[in-house]
Amino acid sequence: MQKTKLGITIAMFAAAIYVVALVGGYVPAILLGGYVLLREENEWLKWNAVRAVALLACFSLLTALIGLIPDGVGTIVNFINLFKDVEDKIYLNNFNSVFNLIDSIIGIVKTVFFLILSIDALKMKSIKLPVVDKVVQANM
Repeated sequence: MQKTKLGITIAMFAAAIYVVALVGGYVPAILLGGYVLLREENEWLKWNAVRAVALLACFSLLTALIGLIPDGVGTIVNFINLFKDVEDKIYLNNFNSVFNLIDSIIGIVKTVFFLILSIDALKMKSIKLPVVDKVVQANM
């Protein structure tokens, strides 16, 4: 089995990038991905390094976009509440709870995706993720 310049297998390194992206966030994922792009020669490993960072960015973008909805509605409601009496004010407790639930579901889906991708990387396989793969292919 082919090894990286660090001496570990390519499959293990790709799996590590996915796990680090999941638990560590952007900085360690970008550092590992940058190392792979600069120092390693295996195209499959490079693809997975960029894919892990791109998938992390996609989940962050999705979370941010969904987070804009309650923020925007809350801003509008606060503006409307400026002109209402105290007993007529609008409250968004249940509305915000729905979006907190959606955010939690996205977090679970993100964890499952990264774990599946890391297990597949150990087997040197790749699941097709059309949106992310298209972004990676356009930028590699």
